[in-house]
Amino acid sequence: MIQLSDEQLNNLGKEALVVIVSSLQDQLPALRSQLDHANAQLSLFDSFNEVEYLKQDSLK
Repeated sequence: MIQLSDEQLNNLGKEALVVIVSSLQDQLPALRSQLDHANAQLSLFDSFNEVEYLKQDSLK
């Protein structure tokens, strides 16, 4: 992904900025999906760790 400097962004016309914003908006659903998937994995990992902790605690 290309990162433009502040000066480059300031020199862009309205049409170019609209294209950039539209492209970013199109990417949001995919990013949300990736975040949801990562959160689900973390939640599963936390649940597994809790079970392991409780299992070890009950063995003491």
